[in-house]
Amino acid sequence: MKGKTLLELRGVTKEYCIGSGFLSTRRVTAVKNISLDTRTGETLGLIGGSGSGKTTIGKLALGLVKPSQGMVLYKGRNIEEFKAAEFTEYRRQVQCIFQDVTGTLNPLMTAGSAIKEVLSFHHGKGAEDIKQKTARLLNLAGLRTDIFYAYPHELSGGEKQRVCLARSLATEPALLVCDEPLASLDISVQTQILQTFRRLQVSQNLSYLFISHDLRVIRYISHRIGVMYKGELVELGPVEEVFSHPGHPYTRLLISAMPRIFGGGKQEAAPESERGPAEASGKQKSHGCPYYDWCPERAEICRRNAPPLRLLGPEHWVKCYM
Repeated sequence: MKGKTLLELRGVTKEYCIGSGFLSTRRVTAVKNISLDTRTGETLGLIGGSGSGKTTIGKLALGLVKPSQGMVLYKGRNIEEFKAAEFTEYRRQVQCIFQDVTGTLNPLMTAGSAIKEVLSFHHGKGAEDIKQKTARLLNLAGLRTDIFYAYPHELSGGEKQRVCLARSLATEPALLVCDEPLASLDISVQTQILQTFRRLQVSQNLSYLFISHDLRVIRYISHRIGVMYKGELVELGPVEEVFSHPGHPYTRLLISAMPRIFGGGKQEAAPESERGPAEASGKQKSHGCPYYDWCPERAEICRRNAPPLRLLGPEHWVKCYM
């Protein structure tokens, strides 16, 4: 295992109000009673379908939204108790990379200017020193220094993502929250950038909270993974242990759906027994397990009572009675 706990979500629930007016407003739970942590020098991957709560966890980790219940701890301290200067330092140490790289870059600023702006704000060094640091950051992210003068519309998707990575590194962070950073890129570009992430993790002693819907990416980059379903963490453990011995039926379904190419070029389909019932709606109908309506292994206790997280093996937890 890696180092000490850096960021921890402890019993975190996040609810949102939907609608307007006193009578029409309803509360929707985005994530429910989540407890997980990231450690120094480690990548914690989060996997799950759309609407499973992955992005909400990223926002909670960044301090962009506050939990309705529970705490977000950084180095053992509740971030809601930070004073203004402490929260500014927290924002410096916990940076983010989002999927929409075009939307996060100012179209009127060159790549170099975008990075220089961050360096000037956080470090306030001389102009020549900042220019040298910018060139170094571009090289760290795998870019040529002539990218310095390029505008976003002159860059490819992979180059723009690398510029965003270089800009995040400008604050000398301890943790990067990466929310689907490769989703819009070609497979070959994804591989190159993943290799850059891994190289930087070693050279810069970085930790990652890496959010993705792609199990191949999560398996390659992560040390541990958490599996999300309808706002709940249903499995958490070392990456190879989870892939080799998945404990939750939903995890097994996700893994069975991964592309596997055999002779003749055919893709192996997910086993019929692991696909769940063909229901028209995924809406939760029970008061117990959130996966009850789709689970091929469900029992009466699953409908009545929500399962607790139980230990399957060293640091391998699963929320399932079966």
